[in-house]
Amino acid sequence: MSTERRRVVEVFQIIEDLIKENQSGVTAGAVADVLRGRNAPSGMWQLRADFSQLASEGRIQCDELSGTWTPVGAPLKNVG
Repeated sequence: MSTERRRVVEVFQIIEDLIKENQSGVTAGAVADVLRGRNAPSGMWQLRADFSQLASEGRIQCDELSGTWTPVGAPLKNVG
């Protein structure tokens, strides 16, 4: 697995973990906070590219009203 792919997989796992913690949706900033906490900071431009990659793969979706992301098929909680 390439370094890039590992990073994208890690970002997806963080998104899933944040959703399981009862967040209604995830922002790139929330993922950046987790990565900083793991002493593995990533630039916002890189995270945005990772989110775009996951969206193009059909793994995450954006709620246009809240601007947050959820895994595809995950229920949107507390939105609006």
